[in-house]
Amino acid sequence: MELTEKKVADTLIVSISGRLETSSTLIVDKKINQRIDEGERRIVINLSKLEYMSSSGLRLFLGIGKRLKQEGGAFALSGVPDHQLELIEITHLDQVVSIFASDGDAIIGISKEK
Repeated sequence: MELTEKKVADTLIVSISGRLETSSTLIVDKKINQRIDEGERRIVINLSKLEYMSSSGLRLFLGIGKRLKQEGGAFALSGVPDHQLELIEITHLDQVVSIFASDGDAIIGISKEK
């Protein structure tokens, strides 16, 4: 698993590539919660290069979304591969977390959530 970050205006874009399994989910969770502790309130996670995601990844995204909502922030997923989107839809995570085709769409979309 590889994690990269970039800042676009007031939104943190976090890209995850490779496999998101239990051990790597803990790393991502720690990193993103650290960023929230540092004041980030708008986060987009790009999954376009994600090869595999276990159920721990779904719990991770649900937890991030809940925390940011409590903090007055906004959260979205972008670039979700079809095979991961199917899992997200089956578990109804898409009813809780906003999903967009691209980072740009996600930035626009979460700015409207406020």
